[in-house]
Amino acid sequence: MAVTDTILGFIADIGLDAAKGRYKITLDKLQARAELTDYLARQQKYMFDCSLDEEIDFEGLAEYIRYNLMDDVQNRLFGTKKERGIARQAIADKAAYYAQAKTGLSIERARYLAVAAVDILKNFYRNKTERDLLFVAAEVEDTIISEMTDQHKEICGRIDALGKKVEGSSLLSIDRNLTLANDGRLDVVEKNLSGFFSALNSNHDLRPYYGFAMDGQTRLKSIPLRPDAVELYPPRLEVTATSFKLGGVPVQRVDSNTFSRAYRSQSLIEFDVVAAKKYLGDIPDPIQHEAERLPGAHMVMKPPSFPEAFPCSVIVDGETIVDYLLLRTKRIEDDGTAIVTNDEQENFNFKVTLMVNATTTNLNLTVTPVNPSNVESLKYRQFLKRAMYAKNLSLKSLKQNTIIISSKANLMPHDCEKLDIEIEFLQRVVVIENYFHVAFNIPEEITAEDHRLMDRIYSMIIDGKYCGTCSHFTMSFELSQELRNSICDLGDRACGFAYNMDVEANLFDQKLSFRIIRKIDYLRLENFEKTNAKLDVLDDRDILKIVFVSGIDNSDVHYSDMFYSEETEKRLFQSSVS
Repeated sequence: MAVTDTILGFIADIGLDAAKGRYKITLDKLQARAELTDYLARQQKYMFDCSLDEEIDFEGLAEYIRYNLMDDVQNRLFGTKKERGIARQAIADKAAYYAQAKTGLSIERARYLAVAAVDILKNFYRNKTERDLLFVAAEVEDTIISEMTDQHKEICGRIDALGKKVEGSSLLSIDRNLTLANDGRLDVVEKNLSGFFSALNSNHDLRPYYGFAMDGQTRLKSIPLRPDAVELYPPRLEVTATSFKLGGVPVQRVDSNTFSRAYRSQSLIEFDVVAAKKYLGDIPDPIQHEAERLPGAHMVMKPPSFPEAFPCSVIVDGETIVDYLLLRTKRIEDDGTAIVTNDEQENFNFKVTLMVNATTTNLNLTVTPVNPSNVESLKYRQFLKRAMYAKNLSLKSLKQNTIIISSKANLMPHDCEKLDIEIEFLQRVVVIENYFHVAFNIPEEITAEDHRLMDRIYSMIIDGKYCGTCSHFTMSFELSQELRNSICDLGDRACGFAYNMDVEANLFDQKLSFRIIRKIDYLRLENFEKTNAKLDVLDDRDILKIVFVSGIDNSDVHYSDMFYSEETEKRLFQSSVS
């Protein structure tokens, strides 16, 4: 609606109310509005151009007519002659003041608009008044006509001239603006459109905070015009709905607790819209297109998300045992207990769940391995053991460098049976993996032979040697004259010796190849006579099997295995020779 229509509408309404209050007569409001509109039809088509040139604040003028004109209209139409004269000048002056006119022409124009509109109302009332009231109406008419001055007539002439000047040049004239665009005068087009919306914005219910703009299609929409508009008058929709569901489950009643539950559980709210209305703050939005589309629609409302994940570290009794843990709230129970997890953390093979209650400061911790390596499995069990006996467990924010919560931990372990045995076993596994640069896939069942092989290799890595015992040794040699001489020299005596040996072993489906040096301190031939007899019948290069037993009666053979190195070999064989 044009600004002129709005102003005239206010004047018509106020004039009708004034007449009804004085004469108790029924007047045709629509006809009064039509006559006012017809009278000022010429001015209406160039109102926007004049507002730009003369800087008339139509918003302010409308405010005066809406809230302050009533008393002045009463005196102007129905007061004494003196009162009518004073009221006429007051209407003109106040119209100019509230219009915030800045030029001489705009001042006169604002005065003329207000006075002329009241004059039109006077003439209308006279035509509608009963004959027994015409005497009073005639008196009013004579007074008003006598007060039409030369200045008034001059203003009418100037307005008529201005009307001719802008004839056919309305701000919204499509032809004119197309012509301007074709001439490259887009700045003028922009000025025209700006002027149109400036005038239109003066009619917004929340001016100067909100105005109008196009929605990109063919409809108007309300837009904020000031930085604080949204804060003061936030857009919102009020809907009437049925068939509510929370997390897919029907609910009979929807209240603040429903939305609280939706947030705490991060569940969707679903409903069918029956009616809708849009508000800006508590004021209905004059543009309801958005709300008009909603009735009959099935809506899904997502609650606000929990705060973003935050990095932290885990401290047990003052020692940091987890350097980086990315935690985020997953849900909040009815009693206020927050369920916090590291589900968003990548490249971390442990699922961590914290149950934290800020009121009770209880801290329940669950740590579960997810496809962990043997190194991570070891760390997990070491953490469990530390946390089970910890006096204090704390979470420290890495961004803020402050302790978030500190409490006696109530540990909820994945499985703590035989925890010490599992830790010892995994320690051996990890050491062997690091030495041979392999990764073992630990089977569910581990054989005794696997344990013996692990113990042997682990001892050679950590202790430098593995010490073992056996009842005897059976060794095979290719017969030579040198061997014949050595056996004869040894005879039935006990001695110590060392030898190199290549070993291939399978551990948890991994093939391990390595070379060792075996050292035996007290060893003798099991049966020298029998061995010596074999030397007489065998030829050189034949294979001779020799059985060795402990050099100490009724004792096992004691030996030690070491990983081969030239340094070790040199040290052992020099010792044997000496």
